[in-house]
Parts: sequence; structure tokens; C-alpha cells
Amino acid sequence: MASMQMESKSVEWSLDTVAPEAQDSDTGCWNTWGLNSTQKQNAVRQWINNNQLEIVGLLESKVNGKNLEKVQTKLTTQRWDFISNTNTCNPPQCRILIRWNPAKNSLAILHSSPQWMTCAATSTSDNTTINITFVYDQNTPAERRVLWDYISANSASFSFEPWLLMGDFNAILSPQYRDGGDSNWYGHSEDFASTIQQSDLIHLPYRGLKLTWHNGQQGSNPIKKKLDWTFCNHNLLQNWSVAYTHFNPRSISDHNAMHTIFTSFQSLRTSGTSTTLETPCSFSTQS
Repeated sequence: MASMQMESKSVEWSLDTVAPEAQDSDTGCWNTWGLNSTQKQNAVRQWINNNQLEIVGLLESKVNGKNLEKVQTKLTTQRWDFISNTNTCNPPQCRILIRWNPAKNSLAILHSSPQWMTCAATSTSDNTTINITFVYDQNTPAERRVLWDYISANSASFSFEPWLLMGDFNAILSPQYRDGGDSNWYGHSEDFASTIQQSDLIHLPYRGLKLTWHNGQQGSNPIKKKLDWTFCNHNLLQNWSVAYTHFNPRSISDHNAMHTIFTSFQSLRTSGTSTTLETPCSFSTQS
């Protein structure tokens, strides 16, 4: 069966270690595989502080709705605001928790479901708005179809403003994004790549690990896949022409934490730190 593949290349850019225009917008996302333990709460708080993130989406928190407020207080020592998709889930459990700094951004929820939350984040300093969709997709092809339909249905309306999609899509774009496990490529495996291509979305360049999920097994049974992705529309790149995503080393979860850094060529410093980014550049169909 023919499969749609992403051709990629490595590009080396000289990047500012801090992009001045990005301070209000740098956005993180992490499938924490639970958020009830003190260890994980401390790790999330440290990750946010170390990367100076102003907006974050936390996935698969496994926090019961009645305990959510208590957990939220453990995630920050500052005045941050929170919103979740608990009221869309049955039974009420927090699948996606968004945390943001109200001193830097105002945030309005546009769409919410068990699989995604889309918000409009507006910078308090320059009134710039970015639409952000945090994704925590389901396990079965039929359930994921709901997300693919949502992306396809909204890509045109979001084309007039910057749109960032990030999270655990529970799917791979092509066979090159897995190592171990089932080697078959099924018909439904094409749905993800077809949706991204038809919606005219762009896979953001990244640095860090390529395969972002690990089944935790060693020896002859390890399975690794790239399940965590960031995509954007062309409008976003018109504002931040070399935005990219950094994947942190794996720690307290089976998924890598990631954060997107918004920067442009005006922020590049020819004498700065040299950073190699993996840059998917086109789709191709292979048999």
C-alpha cells in the first residue's frame, strides 16, 4: 500500500538564546501521564519556570474533577489562571488543563471537547492574538476521526490569524516516525497526514528527540514513536518566520515535554548559538 511520507532535512541556524518578541507567547505542552503526585507537580512547575513559559497545556492529567482545584494550587507559586475540559468528559476527569499567565496574555476558549481545547491568546503588551489548539487524541482510528474532521473544518476560518496546534495526536505521519512494534501500515494510518496536508498546515521545525513516546520496556520489546507534534498555518510563520519546537529529554512521563519558541529572522544573531533543527519540508507518496 502506498504511504504518504514526510521528507525532512536538518537545517542549522544561528539563534538568539532569547527571542525578545517571544516573551509573551512561548507555549508548552506535555502529556504528563498523570498529575496527582507531588513528584510530577514539582517536575511540571520546574519545566515551566526553566523555560519561562507563559501558556501551557497539560495532557492526560488523570485528575478527578473534584480534586482539580487542589492540584492547580500545587502547580504554581504565582498568580496564574487555569481552565480545563473536565465538563466535556464523562465521567468528569481532566484530560486537558491549560495554565497561563494573565499578566502576559488574556485567554478565551473558542472550542472544547474531550480531545482538544482551542483558545485565543492575546498578548497584553501588543494585542497580538494567536489561536492555539491543545490536542490529546484518542486511541482508536474511529475516535481520532473526530479530531481530523475538526481540523479540516476549521483550517479555513483560522487561516486569517496565527494558528498553532500542539499535543499528543496518538498517531504518526509515516512509518519513519516509529521504531519497534507493529510494522504494518493500515489504511486509516493515512488519515493524519492527509488531514495535515489538505488543511495546508506546516510541521514546525524542532530540536531534541525525534521519537517522543516510549513504552518503557527494555530488551527486545521497546517501542518508540513520534506521537507529539506541533503544526501551524502560514499566517503564524508570517509573524514568526523561524518559530520552532524544542523537545526536552524524557523524565517523569512516557512522553517528552515540548515547547514552541516564537521568533523571526530579525531575532537571529549571526554570532549566536548554532542550533540544528530537524525540518520536515514536503509530503511525498511512496509505495
